[in-house]
Amino acid sequence: MLFRSRGLDARDFSMVAYGGAGPLHAVAVARELSIARVVIPFAPGYFSAIGMLMADLRRDAVRTLFARLAQLDFEHVDAVFSEMETAARAEIAPCLPGATAMTVEVGADMRYIGQEHAVSVDLQAEMFTRRDRQAIKRAFDAAHESRYGYASPDEGAEIVSLRCTVVGAMPKPQWPEAPAREA
Repeated sequence: MLFRSRGLDARDFSMVAYGGAGPLHAVAVARELSIARVVIPFAPGYFSAIGMLMADLRRDAVRTLFARLAQLDFEHVDAVFSEMETAARAEIAPCLPGATAMTVEVGADMRYIGQEHAVSVDLQAEMFTRRDRQAIKRAFDAAHESRYGYASPDEGAEIVSLRCTVVGAMPKPQWPEAPAREA
């Protein structure tokens, strides 16, 4: 089907029109794509710049680690995550005003043994703390299913890299609420 890409149909979503001329052409484009709703945000010409003001500080770290899940050395993984987190926090801390909160997210790029391409999998740090290989494998199978449409729960998996993201929350500007309008 013309509208489909990786199982998503544009007609199932609203179109967000921004930029200098985006709202000018949005309705015609939406009609062409059979999209029923167009959203024009406050100050559409400044939408990208406003997005920068609303964004949190973020540092991503990736470290290559080839290891079969069945033989994963959790102590080594803990050390790698700790090193990546410490470095990312050190980069963000000078940019944060006051005592703004930082959150940490971990993940891994994984694949089935013998495959070439890896899938990025968001994981919970507790999976590593608990040494829970089965939970890590289930998360990978779910991510693989979502990405490729199938999973192989009985196949072995391996990690090809570890990921750590530190996010520092920034204060957000307050914007006036604009009334919704129907066309």
